[in-house]
Amino acid sequence: MKISRVRFIVILLTVIFFLISIIGYLVHEAEKLDNIKVRFHNETIQLAERVRELELMLGERVHLEDAFSILLEVVSAVAYVESRHNSAMVRLVGEVSAYQLHPVFLSYFERKYWRLDSKFNVDNEVHSMYIAVAYIFDLFSNHSENVYEALKAYNSGLRGRDVYGKGEAYADKILSVLTPEARRYVLRRW
Repeated sequence: MKISRVRFIVILLTVIFFLISIIGYLVHEAEKLDNIKVRFHNETIQLAERVRELELMLGERVHLEDAFSILLEVVSAVAYVESRHNSAMVRLVGEVSAYQLHPVFLSYFERKYWRLDSKFNVDNEVHSMYIAVAYIFDLFSNHSENVYEALKAYNSGLRGRDVYGKGEAYADKILSVLTPEARRYVLRRW
């Protein structure tokens, strides 16, 4: 079977166009990766500056890995206390995900904390955790690195005040599920 010259040129151009499309896609993905690297680098610099501020405020050396592992343990404890890590849990008042984020505030959380290219989906465990971690870290910063006060504020939500008087009991419940070293760290800062 002979292929005509015109048909051969069409097939060749199609293959070339396809290869150019693949190269364009790969270049686009590489640019996105570069943007992520730059953002990560900038956030790392900001984090290092924040740690230096914290060290000055506390008057002691802060071991970054200790502080972050403890804060991440606190975040995990929040998910445990809120829902026993059940991401499908929905309460009567409508709080959703393992972190029991209130639906009234989801658009606010998305605007303030969501930095990924994909659309925020509260039903996605990773998305909910990303928002909860950012929110808890923000509360931690807003309460002068006082984890106990940040936990009370988390329980109060964006209302900002403990209208039901349950903030301390909530923070104590979170502390009760932490490891002894994390509990000591939190209580030392309180």
